[in-house]
Amino acid sequence: MVNFVIAAFLLVVSSSCTAATAGATGTSVEPCDSKNSNHPRETRKRTTRRKRRSRSTTTTVKPSVTRRPTTNPLPQPAPTSVQPPAPQPTTGGGNLGEFQQDCLNTHNRFRAIVGVNPLSWSAAAEQAARTWANHLASTGLFEHSKGAVGKFGENLYWSSRGVYPCSQAIQVFFDERKNYNGEPIGQGNFSKYGHYTQLVWPTTTQLGCALAGGNTVCEYSPPGNITGQRAPR
Repeated sequence: MVNFVIAAFLLVVSSSCTAATAGATGTSVEPCDSKNSNHPRETRKRTTRRKRRSRSTTTTVKPSVTRRPTTNPLPQPAPTSVQPPAPQPTTGGGNLGEFQQDCLNTHNRFRAIVGVNPLSWSAAAEQAARTWANHLASTGLFEHSKGAVGKFGENLYWSSRGVYPCSQAIQVFFDERKNYNGEPIGQGNFSKYGHYTQLVWPTTTQLGCALAGGNTVCEYSPPGNITGQRAPR
């Protein structure tokens, strides 16, 4: 039986079909969710689900970007191995469920690869993620919250398996690293790397994720993917 997977992320791109939400620090923009959209995937699908004939799942991803005044880009670290290091102690986990703990651990393992600080768990971000994941599950849609659940960066992933480890989704986000060459956010093919750059964004400090109906939603605070800035490589 073929499983299908989709991943999506909020991105900040200049495009004729973006939606913008004004905030205190800038404007958060997401790409259009259309059937021909170019979201990253394991076999990913943006707003649409693309099928891949295999026994593994198909995935679709969406990253988010935030518009702010451009600053001088920082020099990027040299590329390092894409394999996660040995598990490290997590930060701010508390009494998390298995899925949530896996989300936090996997994010922090991958962030350690590029030398950025670990994230702590946010109950507020988790609640926002759960609200949106439940909405996607109940409506059958696959689209960004566009600020409806709060001012967060947002990565989305969907799998036909319904229930799966959070690390499955986060691995797909991190695999976009191969598509990112250190360019300022908004340049190049953002839809191919935006999940990765939000995952490792250095000024993001908090994370909350939830799973419902095969939809993994991760909310990030403060949001990353600032237009004109660079992420670690």
